[in-house]
Amino acid sequence: MAEVCRHSAAALFVIQDSLESFSEATDQNPIQKEDVIRRPRYRKVPRDRGPRKNEEIKISPLRVIGADNRQIGVLERDEALRLAQEAGLDLIEIEPKIRPPVCKIMDYGKYKYDKSKQKSAQNKVKKNTETKEVRLGRSVKIDGHDLGVRMNQAKKFLQSGHRVRITQRFRGREMAHTEIGFERMQKIAEELGEMAKVIVEPKLIGRQISMELVPDKAKMQSSEARSAS
Repeated sequence: MAEVCRHSAAALFVIQDSLESFSEATDQNPIQKEDVIRRPRYRKVPRDRGPRKNEEIKISPLRVIGADNRQIGVLERDEALRLAQEAGLDLIEIEPKIRPPVCKIMDYGKYKYDKSKQKSAQNKVKKNTETKEVRLGRSVKIDGHDLGVRMNQAKKFLQSGHRVRITQRFRGREMAHTEIGFERMQKIAEELGEMAKVIVEPKLIGRQISMELVPDKAKMQSSEARSAS
C-alpha cells in the first residue's frame, strides 16, 4: 500500500511540473491570432434573380424597344427610365451582353409570367419527346400473353407522343437463331403500323435486336375516323 502511494505521489509531481513548464512557455510566447486555426469562409454564390430592371440597370446608353415592340432607338438610361415611368411600366434589360444593351419597356409581372409559361411548355415538349424502351424479356421464349402486355405498353407510349424503342435479347445458343428476333420485330412493326412509323430499322447490336418507332399523327387520326364510322 505504501508503495502505491509513493508511485501516485510521484505521478502527481510529474504532472504538476509539466503544467508549470507549459504555463511559463505560454507566458514567454503567447499564442498569436495567426496561430489559431479558423474555418475557411466560402464566398456566397449569387442567386439568379432574373434580368435587371429600372434602377438596377447601371449602363448607359441603352437600345430601347417600346411596349408596342417597335424600336425607339439608343437613349440615355435616365431618358429610357422616364419613358417607362410615363407609360406606367418597367424598363427591363433583355440582352445584357451586347453593346449597347437592349432594354424593353413592359410590365415586369407579365414578363415573368410569360417566361414561366414558356419554360413550362418547353419542359412539356421535352417530356413528351423522350424515348421509352419496351423490352421483350431476356429471351426470345416469351409467351403470347406477355408479348401482348408489352404491345399494349408500347401503344400507350405512342399515344402519349413518346418515341419507343423495342428491344429483344438473346440468351446462350439463341444467338444462332437471330432470325426469330428479326421476324418478331417485323410483326410488331406491322401491328403498330396504324399509329407509328419505324425510324430505326431492326438491327443486331451485341446480344440484342432493337428498333425505334415514332408516333404518326396522320395514321392515328385516320384510324380513329375509321373506328368512329
